[in-house]
Amino acid sequence: MSATHQSAVAALQAVHEYCAREAVAFKHLCSPAESQR
Repeated sequence: MSATHQSAVAALQAVHEYCAREAVAFKHLCSPAESQR
């Protein structure tokens, strides 16, 4: 595995974690019925 590949994987993981957090907040904001379940 190359260093470039490793850094790309690390960046993707960071983006995925950020998007997962944002998606949760977005769902709560946009679909109150969902968050009340």
